Amino acid sequence: MMKNWHLLISELLNDGAKVAIISGGLQQTARDIAAKFPSSKPWQRRWGGIDRYTAQRYGNGYDSQLTVFTNGWLRGKMTDSGKYCLNDFGRYQVQMNGKGAIVKMLQRRYNIPKSKTVSVGDSAGDIGMFNESGLAICFNPWDERPLKHCDVVIEEKDLSLVLEVIRSKVSK
Repeated sequence: MMKNWHLLISELLNDGAKVAIISGGLQQTARDIAAKFPSSKPWQRRWGGIDRYTAQRYGNGYDSQLTVFTNGWLRGKMTDSGKYCLNDFGRYQVQMNGKGAIVKMLQRRYNIPKSKTVSVGDSAGDIGMFNESGLAICFNPWDERPLKHCDVVIEEKDLSLVLEVIRSKVSK
């Protein structure tokens, strides 16, 4: 886990932000992180939600305050045909270059304008997300491809710096 990950998310939630994890590869980690921020509502199947097992394991049976989209979670048993049966949770197939479409869906669902949307990413797969955001932060980039698509680059591995940028650039 990156330094100050919990601080970043908890402070954004305290500020009234809607927080989403959109990942092409952090399936288990994404839902474990989300479950560490339980809501006041018992777990239920929902769009962009976590699975029941993770809610019970990390959230005492409560739903998450976060919305999570990853490349699918394959907990369950394999069928005779070699396919996995998926459990009860919101699942969305995140395409590597399709994160912008998910940001647009979230903006519509939560009635959040592009100008109030912040995206944080580290790779070329995040360019679509950056393009749909009023503030694009490239955090600890893998290479130079996303740099011309972001507003701020942070190369130090400390997510408290992301929080500082968001608070300084996004008016409430």
